[in-house]
Amino acid sequence: MIGLRVLHVLSPLAAGVAMPAAALADWQRAAGHSVAIAVPAEQLAAVSEWFGTATALPLPGGLRAWWSGRRAAPARALAAWAPDIIHVHDLDQLEPALTLARQLSVAVMVGVLRNELPVRCRALSDPRVAWVLVQTESQRAHFLGEVGLARDQVAILPSGVPVPPTPPALRGDDALDVGCAPFADLDALGTVLQALAELARDGVAVRAQVLAGADELKRIRRLCARHELPVQIHAVGAHADFISASDAFVDVSAGDLPAWPLLCAMAAARPVIAAAAGAKPELVRDNDSALLVAPTASEALLSALRQLRASAVRVRLGAAGRALVQERFDVAITAAATLELYHQVLGSGVDGVSANERAETSNAYRRISETRLH
Repeated sequence: MIGLRVLHVLSPLAAGVAMPAAALADWQRAAGHSVAIAVPAEQLAAVSEWFGTATALPLPGGLRAWWSGRRAAPARALAAWAPDIIHVHDLDQLEPALTLARQLSVAVMVGVLRNELPVRCRALSDPRVAWVLVQTESQRAHFLGEVGLARDQVAILPSGVPVPPTPPALRGDDALDVGCAPFADLDALGTVLQALAELARDGVAVRAQVLAGADELKRIRRLCARHELPVQIHAVGAHADFISASDAFVDVSAGDLPAWPLLCAMAAARPVIAAAAGAKPELVRDNDSALLVAPTASEALLSALRQLRASAVRVRLGAAGRALVQERFDVAITAAATLELYHQVLGSGVDGVSANERAETSNAYRRISETRLH
């Protein structure tokens, strides 16, 4: 199979978007495809942290630079790389990507991790957008109904995660290390810290492991000080260290935030407590691969954390979560489905393809995951 040239467009500051994009890019490079990452010029330094040896190309740094004439050099660099297809992971970067796509006559794939307001989705109707990739069935219904996209334009394709051959070993001391990944939802982090403080008053040795971006550090430290909990804060780039240091993972964000950290924890056989909100109930199985609680139910969260004091419960949930990720969310599955969508677009020719053919391709993820399972 001839290797493709794939240009990934994103913002590294959106960690929940950049991290799954990096996993996909790694798989594509290993499969013999050429990969480049296009990010706003001022964020180029962050690319090497997650994307390794991928070619890094600058996008114009915001609309002012784009329209003031300073777009020429970045546009030339992007055009000279000559991608076969452009994969956009951040709606905020869709307009520059579409400008480039029109110049080069290439198609655009757009991945979305959450339900978006229709006003933010107008550019998705551009004829250069070949596929809109969503995480779950409910998100597909949102983009068909609320946003008004065509049925054969939207495909379900969850973010894939690398599954380590062997889960990282637990620390083995008496403390319960609970991982929290707030990204922007510090209210949810406060709820978790409050429950952990209550658990500590029960006599349980508890530590909080927090995954945080640079913009959140000061507020997170204030939260931790308020609850008088021992806490270790991990930078987003040290995601593997964060997972290894955690005995369990908690995500009780009420919003539709990216679920990639939750899936990474499951891949590492860490038991998960998650809010029954957003896409999470569609990604996990309650009381099997995770414990689901209402987002605002602090007593339910505390009860779930108390269940995790038993090592047998942690082992059972962790093993079931890892098995689920291996079945449905391994990056090898999702990346293979992504490649099939790419090839459908590139091979459609001047006459296009029928609605039936589009429908068959849109089911690539489900077909590949079910084939692997059986």
